[in-house]
Amino acid sequence: MKAYEHIFTNGLLKKVKSIPGKWFRHCSCLRFNVGGQQHYLTAEHEVVTPYDSHCALLGVLDAIIGDEVMAHARAKEDLKTARNEADAKLTGLLYSITTMKQLVELWPEGKEFYQDSLSIDNKTGAVAIRFDDMNARLGLKTTRAA
Repeated sequence: MKAYEHIFTNGLLKKVKSIPGKWFRHCSCLRFNVGGQQHYLTAEHEVVTPYDSHCALLGVLDAIIGDEVMAHARAKEDLKTARNEADAKLTGLLYSITTMKQLVELWPEGKEFYQDSLSIDNKTGAVAIRFDDMNARLGLKTTRAA
């Protein structure tokens, strides 16, 4: 919203509010240009935009607010990378476990996530897996001895 309010001043937004809302497009996708790069931000609620297409370019941001937008974009990308890494690790761990008994033995801290599936069982062998990293990512306390 800082970037939006940087482009559309308070005075302008007050004038827009005095006109019936049906005269304007409302959108939560906000696109800005920062140093030649397009950045898409999502507002918590729809705001008035002057263009009739979804995610139209709203304006060019100067260096002061642009630096904040760039930092936000980097943080968003870092979070996306961390999530993808966690998803890949979890998928690998889960594919290597073949029984619910094995899952309970190897990852007792995660019981709240698989409680509904405990009735499923098959009789294949066990694979030794460490769940410490997954527990840390989920904020779970390790309950077994190291």
